[in-house]
Amino acid sequence: MWKDFPEIELKKLRDKILNLEIIFVAVDDEVDAFTIFETLNAKGKDLTPLDLIKEKRT
Repeated sequence: MWKDFPEIELKKLRDKILNLEIIFVAVDDEVDAFTIFETLNAKGKDLTPLDLIKEKRT
């Protein structure tokens, strides 16, 4: 499957993955988690229905 992609595109993907930053935020309760989630997502593009489902399930 990967052999079908141009090498330059694979390198771009690799570079993006290597430059990712993961942030873990520990909270004491669910209310704090929802507050942080809503604050971080208050700007930019709207959440998709799938994002909202994920928020409710976690």
